[in-house]
Amino acid sequence: MADAEPLAATVQPLAPPTAAIAAPATGIFRSLNFFNARLYFLGLLLSNIGSWLQG
Repeated sequence: MADAEPLAATVQPLAPPTAAIAAPATGIFRSLNFFNARLYFLGLLLSNIGSWLQG
């Protein structure tokens, strides 16, 4: 056991990620990056369509 190599010496360091990270959206539809906002606006759209069909 005395001649065993330390475990830390055998671990290879991780390479940095090579995939590009998407830039945050800008502009008028920036809020649609959030699930709750998408759900809210979809509900508003469906509600308005229902109101137009009844009217």
